[in-house]
Amino acid sequence: MADELSYMTSALRRWRRWTDGPLLLLAIGSLPILLLELQRSDLSAGDEATIDAVNVVVLIAFAVDYAVELRLARDRWSYVRREWTSAVIVLASAAAVTPRLAALGGARVLRAVPAVRAFAAVLRLLAVGGATARDARGLVRRRAVSFAVAVAGLTWLSGAVAFTLAEDVGPGGRVKSFGDALWWSQRR
Repeated sequence: MADELSYMTSALRRWRRWTDGPLLLLAIGSLPILLLELQRSDLSAGDEATIDAVNVVVLIAFAVDYAVELRLARDRWSYVRREWTSAVIVLASAAAVTPRLAALGGARVLRAVPAVRAFAAVLRLLAVGGATARDARGLVRRRAVSFAVAVAGLTWLSGAVAFTLAEDVGPGGRVKSFGDALWWSQRR
């Protein structure tokens, strides 16, 4: 705890008051989408674009947050040591996005490596789990209703992902897209 005090400033506390809730929801809410990476080749182009958009949004949100917090921290080295899970989320999100950017040039070799996406998904899952365990208790106490709505949304999203993984979903399948799976899961 003394390590936390060495980098905490009033500006950093204020920043966290505004960003911790939305970032926690984004991190947890994006986790079910990571499972779709396992079946990416069977999904429609629209579903792949959705996965890519989620990965880019997570990357940008957490990269901006990490940069701002690092800038606001009093003792940056203590901040880096204590907030390593945020850095891992940024790196894992970058790894998830990199294969899709391969068409733009230099990272072309990564395009053929599905293991990069799977590794990034597992890494982000572990980092989000670590960050959530640390931050969630206080957030739940302060925002119980928001948390309940978020859990309901996460359940809906997880149901759609499970349906997508379990059923024949894709251009030639019984259900055409992840969007159809979302519709199905809200009907049940």
